[in-house]
Formats: sequence, C-alpha cells, structure tokens
Amino acid sequence: MKVLCIGEALIDMICTDRGSRLADGQNFLKKAGGAPANVAAAIAALGGHVDMAAKVGKDPFGQHLIDLMSEMGVNTKWVIQDPNAFTTFAFVSLMEDGERDFYFNRGADGQLSMADLAGLNLKEYDIVHFGSATGFLPGPLQATYIDLLNQAKEAGIKPGGFAALGSFIDKAVPEAEQQKAAEVVLKVLNGVIWELWQEARAQLKLPPAKNDMESQRFIQAATSALSDANFYPAPLVFQLDSFEEVKASVFQVTRSPGKNMVYLGCLLLTLGIFAMFYLPERRIWVRSLSNGKQLFAMSTSRKTLDFEKEFEKYRREIVDYRLFKTSSLSR
Repeated sequence: MKVLCIGEALIDMICTDRGSRLADGQNFLKKAGGAPANVAAAIAALGGHVDMAAKVGKDPFGQHLIDLMSEMGVNTKWVIQDPNAFTTFAFVSLMEDGERDFYFNRGADGQLSMADLAGLNLKEYDIVHFGSATGFLPGPLQATYIDLLNQAKEAGIKPGGFAALGSFIDKAVPEAEQQKAAEVVLKVLNGVIWELWQEARAQLKLPPAKNDMESQRFIQAATSALSDANFYPAPLVFQLDSFEEVKASVFQVTRSPGKNMVYLGCLLLTLGIFAMFYLPERRIWVRSLSNGKQLFAMSTSRKTLDFEKEFEKYRREIVDYRLFKTSSLSR
C-alpha cells in the first residue's frame, strides 16, 4: 500500500516554562511537527511506503525536517525547499487552566502550489492523506488542496476528513471568515473528543484525564485519526484465528574418546590440591664440613607443634644411616 501525505511540515517551539504564556516564556524546545508530517512518520515507522508533499524554507530548519523525515523512511521527493520563504514555526505553551496558547509564524508551508507538484500522479497511491488545518486558510495550499481533491475524485478516491471539511468551508463560508470558521470547527472537534474521552474513562472507572500537554497530544492524534477514518472501510482488528503446535524431536550423538583421561586428570588435580593444603612439605639439607662434622637443616610449608621433634627424629635417622654405611664400607 502506497500513501501520500499532503500538508504542513513545520518546527514546533514548545515552551518548557509550565503555566507561562508565550509572551512570558523564556525557554523553548525545538521539535519537528505538522500533522501530515507526523502521520507520514508513523506510517513509515510501521513499515509502510509513504511520500510527503510539503513546502519548507531553504534554511537550516527546512533541511532539518527533510533529513529527519528521510531518516525515518519517508520519501521526501515532493518536499520543496523555497528560497523565498522561511520554514513555518508554531509556538505553543500550556496555560495553568489547561488551555493552549498558540502562535503560528506562517511561512513556506502555506505556499505549496500545483506548480510545485507537477508530475504528481494520485493514481499511483492507494491513500491520499489531506491532514492539515493549514489547508483551511486562504492561499496557495488551499487552492492546491482543492485541485488535488478534484483529482482524487477523478481517480476514484472518496474525499473525507479534514480535506472534505476544508472544501465545505471554502464553498459555504465567505473568504474573509474562513480562517475564523476553521479555528472554531477545530476547537469544537477537540472539545467533543475531549468530552468523549472523559466519558469513556468514567465508564471504565478510571480517573479523569488531566488537561496537560500529553493529553493535548492525544486529542490531536485522536482528531487526526478521526479524519483518516474516512480512508478505511472498517476498523482493522488483528486477532488469532488458529494455533497449530509443531513439535520437533532432536537426537544428538557425541563421541569423546579422551573423556576418561580428562576425568583422571581432574581427579589427580583434586588430590594434588588436597595434598598441598593438608600434607605439609618437608625438606632436609645435610652439609659435610671440613672438620668431619655435618650441618643439618629442615624446612616445612607449615610449621606444626611437632616440627622440632620431627627434625630431631630425621637427623638421628640420617646420622644412623651414615654411620651404618661407613661401617659397612670399612669391613
């Protein structure tokens, strides 16, 4: 399955000063963002074939977005770098009351035109994702959305989600009021999904969700999922239909002709260690002096209480043996 995601790719500047308005925030964290770009990254992470169509500035931030999407497996053939526009920034902070404070510094994302997508054939794709609220706003991107929607209809792709909603606003709302209408619709959608989520948690006897940044991300993802539900005929559920156990018997034969020698060596090693610790080693030195006397000395690995008695015993035995040998020779 081949998917095309069309819309915004931008830089999110998230205020890390919790509870501060954007005007009061001092610290911001740079993150890659844009609803269609997030969807494309998720599809690529799941192993899908996805192309991204968007416009960014020919600046370090635009190059960062292209490099990051490419690393994640998204085809960026249709991501255009505009040297005359800067990459769009979205500044966001979470207020104490849970409301989000947004400010968009619109740049290249809303300038995507049909001329930038010359050669794009929607018939090559199984799913075309129109998932950007920026497409509601008057400008080249809105016109591109409308043209691509018409092409999608001709290709047999039924419009829905954000794309169909944007087309409805374009037809039913005066141009001067379209941006305000789009913001109101999105706020209503987010509010409804929030209430549904809280109701679902209550039925499951779970505590109410906190209105924090993580919850807001979930609401955004749920809204995008609701928009994309139009592309799928039914929810996809994976379940185990059957299980077949496959058993394998393995017979292994080994031959080791030298194993008896190994066992004998281990036994001798054990006996040697035992003898080293429990049988003291004794050495006796005898030196004959020039005056006919002998000098005796003895050493041991462990000195016992009977060491001196043993020394005297061995000395007498050696002396008696030498005297015996001398007497035998004189006969």
